[in-house]
Amino acid sequence: MSTELYRASRRMRVIYYDGETAKDLDGFWRSISMNGSTRSPTRELNVDIVNTYDGRKPIIEFQHGKEIRVYDHNTELFRGVVVEFTADETGNVSVKAYDYNWYLEKNSDSIKFKNEKASDIIRKLCKKFEIPTGEIADTGHKLKKMIFQGKTLYEIIITALTETEKKTGETYRLFSKQGKLHLQKRTETFNWTVIEERRNLLSASYKQSIENVVTQVKLENDQEEEFAIATRERGVNDYGMLQHYENNNEAKTKGELEELARQILRNNQMIERDISVTALGIWGIEAGTGVAIREIMTGAYGGYYVLEDNHTYEANGMHTMSLKLQRTPDVDRIEYQPPPEPQPNDIAANAPAQQAQSGGQSSTSTSTSSGFIRPAPGRITSGFRTAQRPSHNGIDIAQGGYVPIKAAASGKVVRSGWMNGYGETVIIRHNMQGMTWETLYAHMRSGSRRVRVGQSVRQGQVIGVMGNTGNSRGQHLHFEIHRNGGWNGAKSNAVNPANYI
Repeated sequence: MSTELYRASRRMRVIYYDGETAKDLDGFWRSISMNGSTRSPTRELNVDIVNTYDGRKPIIEFQHGKEIRVYDHNTELFRGVVVEFTADETGNVSVKAYDYNWYLEKNSDSIKFKNEKASDIIRKLCKKFEIPTGEIADTGHKLKKMIFQGKTLYEIIITALTETEKKTGETYRLFSKQGKLHLQKRTETFNWTVIEERRNLLSASYKQSIENVVTQVKLENDQEEEFAIATRERGVNDYGMLQHYENNNEAKTKGELEELARQILRNNQMIERDISVTALGIWGIEAGTGVAIREIMTGAYGGYYVLEDNHTYEANGMHTMSLKLQRTPDVDRIEYQPPPEPQPNDIAANAPAQQAQSGGQSSTSTSTSSGFIRPAPGRITSGFRTAQRPSHNGIDIAQGGYVPIKAAASGKVVRSGWMNGYGETVIIRHNMQGMTWETLYAHMRSGSRRVRVGQSVRQGQVIGVMGNTGNSRGQHLHFEIHRNGGWNGAKSNAVNPANYI
């Protein structure tokens, strides 16, 4: 096999570190891609390599956990660890690596902090888990007592930064540079790089959809036969009548029904916008930065923030980037919720009441012997840890249209927000059968979450709407149950939900 095509002199360098030995892959790599998202601290690298001289023997025996770096001339673009590699019979190898912020998402712990700044918490966690740090901005505000149980380092850090933002109004960006964790204060000032047609723009797509828009909401309850209607007249005039109906017994009075109806209407009146561009690549344009788009035909014109980025550099020197954009900056947030006190007898006292409550609500599901109900109608399109998807730690329930998602059991909300990969997500903690459980509801429609962290919910209560956010292909609910403990990054206590609903 000839490799002359790949031996031309190029500015991009890929270095693999096998212990103390540095191996330059110049002449052997075919393509390099790097990507990131504002919803994750971790950037990903993928490199395709011709790992043979003659098609008979590999040149490098790649190993997990070893370091790999990418340079543009002498400027380091990436430093991280090999987490996966795939080889075929011809000697081609695809290597996947994550930067060192990966360890923030892969390590979890139970830990306490008192009267400490978020920046100090970051330093303590990194010291404990031997994660090198670079410049850590002083966050200033000292946080009161915070207790975390079974949370990832990333969740702990983002929670501390979220609580800091509440007091100071300041937001921060986590990123990895030269193998070290950095914390930088976000600013509204960007060096807005211009991407425009006939210059560096290759393609643009600006999708706008009213498919999930609601123009009127009608709510009823069973107790007093009260009802409330909230209408957006302009929406009705523009799009026609698009009414969402719901029987909701959480609202006891007409006033509560009216407020909830207005809230649902506000959360579902926005036109969905999906803005994507492909352009000639510019290193430094990545998730969290700003760009200025000038493309008249699609209507994508003006300043945008990068939500996701993917850079690809080919062996022939062609560098392109694909960007997902939005008008407003995006910051991951997790509100602090103290862990609940153990209440082992809750389920014994409340199980009959829970079952009775579920019968009086709009859900057609009934409580099983496990104490859980089915969170949404539809068919199961993907099972739990199947042969095709061994790391799928839940089940997928899919149905078209406007599909409310309901709490599978009574409990307290411990997370309500965006999670990397999961999209719009709610996690509820339940004290049942003498142990702690947590249920996870992912890929909810953007803006549809109706519960906040710390809120108590009852079985059958609507908590959101089925959607397609995060790493999702088509509208569905990804549903997980975690037994005898809380959700953790390793999903070590996940059980098959199909056995419980």
